Amino acid sequence: MHSTHIHDSYELYYLASGEISYFIEDNVYKVKKGDMIFISPKSLHKTQITKNPEHKRILIYFTKEFINEFLAYNKRLLDFFTTRQLSIPKQKQEINEQILYSMSNEYENKTDIIMIKSLLGELLVTSNISCVNSFVTK
Repeated sequence: MHSTHIHDSYELYYLASGEISYFIEDNVYKVKKGDMIFISPKSLHKTQITKNPEHKRILIYFTKEFINEFLAYNKRLLDFFTTRQLSIPKQKQEINEQILYSMSNEYENKTDIIMIKSLLGELLVTSNISCVNSFVTK
């Protein structure tokens, strides 16, 4: 989406290939393959293609209500969304992509919602851990 916009859901943006710039509120993030962007509800944002327009992205939108079961166990599960950007190490990119593509396939095939929630839960927990670990090591 090249125009600035907001929405009521959380957004996970994963860049599978290419490079872009991501504008969130008053900040610009240079995003490359393997990076995840975390956008909280009602955050003003947009993307801009850099250099080569060829890129592939995976977007996941969800509401807090959709993951209430997870929040019952960890009320701070979504706190990492303040991190905004996470560079996934190359050795973990394939795992993240498998989770994201599985979620996409489950959604497109209208299969069991429990599988989609489970995969989202796994992605949220691993992203949370990665953000905490990257913050500690910086």
